[in-house]
Amino acid sequence: MSLWKVIFAMTKISRLSSSSISIQADAKAIKEFSIPSEILMENAGSACADFAASMTSVGDTVLIMAGVGSNGGDGMVMARHLDRLGRKVFLFIAGDEKKIKGASLTNLLILKSMKIPCVEMSSVSDEFIKDRISESSLVVDALLGTGASGDLRGQVLRAVQAIDGFSPVLSVDGPTGVDMDDGTVSGKAVSSDLTVTMVSKKVGHEVYPGKRHSGRVEVVHIGIASDRITDCAKDEMILVDEGYVRRAYPHTNYDSHKYSRGCVLLVAGSDRYPGAAALSSMGALRAGAGVCVLAAPDSVRPYVQHIPEVIFESLNSKKEIPKILSRWGGSCSVVVLGPGLGRSALSRDIFTEFWSSSLPSVVVDGDGLFFLPEADISSAKEVLITPHEGEAARLMGWPRERVSKQRLLVAGSLAGRYGTCLLKGPGSLICSRHARGVISSGNSTLSVAGSGDVLAGAIGALWSRGCLAFDAAALGGWIHGKSGELLSSRSTDGALASEIANKIPDVLGGLF
Repeated sequence: MSLWKVIFAMTKISRLSSSSISIQADAKAIKEFSIPSEILMENAGSACADFAASMTSVGDTVLIMAGVGSNGGDGMVMARHLDRLGRKVFLFIAGDEKKIKGASLTNLLILKSMKIPCVEMSSVSDEFIKDRISESSLVVDALLGTGASGDLRGQVLRAVQAIDGFSPVLSVDGPTGVDMDDGTVSGKAVSSDLTVTMVSKKVGHEVYPGKRHSGRVEVVHIGIASDRITDCAKDEMILVDEGYVRRAYPHTNYDSHKYSRGCVLLVAGSDRYPGAAALSSMGALRAGAGVCVLAAPDSVRPYVQHIPEVIFESLNSKKEIPKILSRWGGSCSVVVLGPGLGRSALSRDIFTEFWSSSLPSVVVDGDGLFFLPEADISSAKEVLITPHEGEAARLMGWPRERVSKQRLLVAGSLAGRYGTCLLKGPGSLICSRHARGVISSGNSTLSVAGSGDVLAGAIGALWSRGCLAFDAAALGGWIHGKSGELLSSRSTDGALASEIANKIPDVLGGLF
């Protein structure tokens, strides 16, 4: 067995769960394994306390904001263990103490018997709360559990407003105000330095804007192996990380030739945006395409002369399209349609002709997305679109701000309409009609002109090498993001899109 096959067999795909999985895990632990809820809460709270202790020193004050549900109960267990570890603890109850029941009530009564201060927030002034916060070395957000959603209200909202701007903050399971099922934030939300979550990472920990509020995320157990109390569910999401890329990457065989490594046709560039064609070509070749054909106006040719590996086809009028398709339609399995194409009448004709061609798979990027609403999407063609938030907003008919707040919903909606969608941006999302994923790599180094052109070419190359559309988008997105990370070791500013492309072999070399 080859080394890469051994790596493949040993690598496990990372998954993100919904809040319902955590609820089901607790229920299963209690019903099937007869573990009392008090023990589950004890294990969760104790593990969270260990992290809180690592963020503070003996004698420091830790302020715990506790809700009236089980998340607050975890915070109450934390209070007891932090007292044991030599921290001064003060606990605010954000709600009516009479509503606290079960294991949470048991732990509240223990704290009271220990004389640890437990104060209902409704009984004190804002000034009193702020004074307690200012005296603290750490604030713990144990207000709401992972199943909470919607706008915050009452004392919970007051608590979140009170700790706004304070650092460090540790959140139990998830930052209050973030919907753990999709990462949305409807109003105010806690911004945490560390989130300690039970059983598994949740979707909202990795999907923006939730990820921005989650800080570093650590997963802890509740006293039983997670795979005993969790089941694979339809609402799970793939975390596209190094392990996923190792499994899904289409490795090059010893007896490969240039056509078996993938042949991609790029329809890119225009008089106004000639560089986009060159950058897409670099992305395709650096990502492993055996053959890269570029169809573009003659004005683009000087911009790709430094890439002699590119096969250039003149595309100055729609009359030249049949010749290009006749020559390459049988070899190229994927067409990348749109980077730098422009929005002229000729651009529209070019888009329409290639869209209507017999090429089975098409990546639509850049200006191609401008013409996409006019296209007939009833064909059997496989489509993969790569919009940024502004382009997604136009396709959805939404304001861009709404797209930024509901990224997962948008990616899923566009996938349902077109086939596969890679929604670019922080924590890029991939959705198809059968799967969802979020890219774990990338940083602000990628936010430069031409970066998306490189990505489109890379995705086209990977798809032409035999990947599924979802995997091509996932691999391309992660590799592109990792290339940006490598560049940022020098500086996050001043990097060029061409440098992102040239880092791709270094990323691949570090994987295998």
